[in-house]
Amino acid sequence: MIETVAAQEYHEWLTGSDSVEDTAENWVYAEFSAPTVSDWWDAGCFDAEQTAKLRDAGLTPDDVSGNCKDHGFSWGYGFSNCDVSLEDVLDAAAR
Repeated sequence: MIETVAAQEYHEWLTGSDSVEDTAENWVYAEFSAPTVSDWWDAGCFDAEQTAKLRDAGLTPDDVSGNCKDHGFSWGYGFSNCDVSLEDVLDAAAR
């Protein structure tokens, strides 16, 4: 997973102030695998714990990649950033 995080051209966005190693560990702890995690990242999901909540609610990266309330970012990003609730994301995905 460390190689997967480091290989992302935008890994500074993904890691924030954490190291690549700590970021990779967070995603592994949240039970994401290297082959599938980049789909979540592409959907704007940058927080492993928040993304696990989306996955556990039955959502997919495609479900959360749409534009969030015309804010210019995805539902996945909005949820990862705590700008929108899980209920909001579920409602948007149901439309």
